[in-house]
Amino acid sequence: MIKAYKLRVSYGDGKPIETTINAKNGQAAQDAAIKQFPGVRSVYVLGVETLPEPEPPPELPIQRPDLVVQPKAKPRVDPRKQPHPLFTDVTRGEVSDMIARSDVHRYKQIQHVITLYGKGLTHRQIAAQVGIGRTTVGTWLKQYGS
Repeated sequence: MIKAYKLRVSYGDGKPIETTINAKNGQAAQDAAIKQFPGVRSVYVLGVETLPEPEPPPELPIQRPDLVVQPKAKPRVDPRKQPHPLFTDVTRGEVSDMIARSDVHRYKQIQHVITLYGKGLTHRQIAAQVGIGRTTVGTWLKQYGS
């Protein structure tokens, strides 16, 4: 949707210029004003007016209906089988499964830390046995321990 933006363009000489620029959004209108008025110091948006949508062209009657090609239906794609946007060698489903497994693994680690602390081990001993940092042991005991 194109809008008409009323802008005040100032060179810093105390004589601002008011202009109207058609653009999709305010940032695009400011960018267009900077290109249109080189050396400008500031561009202020004074107002915006939505322009009416242009009339679509009239549809022409089909002269040869036997030549009309119907679009093919797009096949349903399982999103879990799509490549993950951040990782090129795994799919979205594999990433979801890895996250689920890591959550289960972390839950088991937290339970193990709590039981070791209940047996009287120090934070340093628990960290060495479980394979995590000493501050992580303290954080987990503070958050999840009794």
